[in-house]
Amino acid sequence: VGNAEWSVLSVAELFRSLGVDTSGPWLKAAGRDGYVRYFPREVALDPDFCVAVGMNGQPLPHGHGAPGRLLVPGQYGAMSIKWLSELTFGPMEDTRTFDGGSPNHYPIKPLAFATAPFEHAKVPPGEVELLGAAFAGLRPVKEVILWTDPARPWMAELVDPPRANVWTRWRSRARLPPGRLVLHICCVDDRGAHSSFQSPFGDAEGYGGIHVLHLTQT
Repeated sequence: VGNAEWSVLSVAELFRSLGVDTSGPWLKAAGRDGYVRYFPREVALDPDFCVAVGMNGQPLPHGHGAPGRLLVPGQYGAMSIKWLSELTFGPMEDTRTFDGGSPNHYPIKPLAFATAPFEHAKVPPGEVELLGAAFAGLRPVKEVILWTDPARPWMAELVDPPRANVWTRWRSRARLPPGRLVLHICCVDDRGAHSSFQSPFGDAEGYGGIHVLHLTQT
């Protein structure tokens, strides 16, 4: 996961400044590579739905979508079209989904992961400090749940005040069972949506799986 400071203009402000009609039900966004996505009008006119033209104080690099790319809040990266060649409001003509199943608007699912210890780490006996981060896209994180035994889960402490579209750090001190163990980490948002078991590659609506950490207590 990377972070950047973007120079942006909201799509709503862009269309307003050009005097272009925004009455259509869908915004079609197309890139020079032929990739196309559609967004509901109310989503596209959100003040945080933007076109980025700069990154970290410099003109937007080609690898990040120059001369302009979308920045779509709370959506998976596949929705933030690079190398923009067209932005038009109107009917949905052709979804052209890349995998034959993904919808046109799918918010990020709640997810959490550990930053320490690392996968396959050896941890000492006694209490172990666990650190990580959680994200729920358009919703604030409500809680992070951990377990080695599904019958005995526990909640981590949230380090940061939860906010929408912001990573929330978490930490926990726990006595883990001896030997080899599997730690599961689940994020729950403020509406009760939570991470779920799925393949490492996610599904047609994007990844939001339960993070699994294999550890050995020495």
